[in-house]
Amino acid sequence: MRIPTFTMILLTGFVTISLFAVKYRVQTLNNRIMGMEKEIAEDRESIHVLQAEWSHLNEPDRLRNLAIRHLNLHSIDSSRIISFDQIDQTLPAKYLDIQKGSQIITEKGTKQ
Repeated sequence: MRIPTFTMILLTGFVTISLFAVKYRVQTLNNRIMGMEKEIAEDRESIHVLQAEWSHLNEPDRLRNLAIRHLNLHSIDSSRIISFDQIDQTLPAKYLDIQKGSQIITEKGTKQ
């Protein structure tokens, strides 16, 4: 009778120690999960802030004002739009190249 009792005591001790080990392992994993969930929440908040900043930076009125201030661009008048046939009449002579055979001779007479 002593051997089965001793075996049961050992088995009970082994199960108890195993349960404690499993419990602490589960607590450790649970803490890691909670930490990751906190990081995910912080990242989502950061993404939300970045999206708001991006929306602000891409506002059409803001971009238009920056373009006017820094690029010195102007809108094109309809009088500046011409057909392809009118290009030779409109461009100054210094921009026109005269093509002879396979050589191109510019206004200055240099060959390209």
